[in-house]
Amino acid sequence: MKRTISAKSERILRDLGVLPRLTAGERLVTAGTVYALDEEARVLASLVFVLEGDVLCVGYAVNRGTGWQIVEQEPYSLRSLGYWQRWLKRHGVPVFSPP
Repeated sequence: MKRTISAKSERILRDLGVLPRLTAGERLVTAGTVYALDEEARVLASLVFVLEGDVLCVGYAVNRGTGWQIVEQEPYSLRSLGYWQRWLKRHGVPVFSPP
């Protein structure tokens, strides 16, 4: 990652399990609670982190049974992280929370 992140961001990303997975070479990392975006839970959504070149981005991805596909993303900041966490809570129903 080209841009340095604050100690607070580093702690949050480590707690979500994002940093170890990115360090291991994953390019798309889902994190946190998985939400259902429809009543039958056919469309699942999750917070997602992705590396675009050297830029860390955050947004959300959906899974319709064929794997995670990014829907929207923007460069990572604490503000953008909070926005996407709130968006998922507002539009989805929690179906799975990691321990």
